[in-house]
Amino acid sequence: MRTALRWIAPLLLVLGSAMAFAQSAEPAANPAPAVTPAQTLDTLGAQLASVQATLKRKNNDIPLADLRGQALSVQDQARQLAASLAPQMAALQAQLTVLGAAPVKGAPPESSEVSSQRRQLDKAQAAVDAQIKQAQLLNQN
Repeated sequence: MRTALRWIAPLLLVLGSAMAFAQSAEPAANPAPAVTPAQTLDTLGAQLASVQATLKRKNNDIPLADLRGQALSVQDQARQLAASLAPQMAALQAQLTVLGAAPVKGAPPESSEVSSQRRQLDKAQAAVDAQIKQAQLLNQN
């Protein structure tokens, strides 16, 4: 009996470890989709619009302190979003700086790869800049 316990205990330990490893190695069935800055801005804008609409209603049962708290939460989230986009903006600006200024009229043209990369970076920079400005506007309301 005692020798059987010597074999069973390590066997159970190994099986338990193997099962725990198998469970932790399984991928999540439904990973949460990533929320884009644009989606976050839309959500924050809708929340702020809801607070403003509630304030305009004459017979409103919601305490002003609650509405103020909701508005301050939107402002805080907008400020955090703008701050989180700043490094992305800096990286895009750095990449454009590495490319240098676009050739002036009459100068030899740059390669099509560089020109394409410049357009992509300009487009991305404009999008991030617009998101930062929108977040800053939400922070001011």
